[in-house]
Amino acid sequence: MRARSFLTRFAWLSIAAAIITIELKTVADLVTGSAGLLSDALESLVNLAGALTALAMLTIAARPVPPGIFLDTKTAEMLISASTERRAS
Repeated sequence: MRARSFLTRFAWLSIAAAIITIELKTVADLVTGSAGLLSDALESLVNLAGALTALAMLTIAARPVPPGIFLDTKTAEMLISASTERRAS
């Protein structure tokens, strides 16, 4: 559980930084009337989406494996091989 909170801390920090950046650029746009700053603020939404996606993926990856599911190296290689063969055909 400690490793999960350590990793998600950085995702939350990234989310906070994206939100602050969007707010600062929006305020700067309102003060200056610059369309470039507004465009840059809207572009920063992509950073926010990326940070939210990172948080979601870290949360999912930290979940314990359900009971009864066991993947050894050979099974994982077989699944990867099957998925690449399907794409090739």
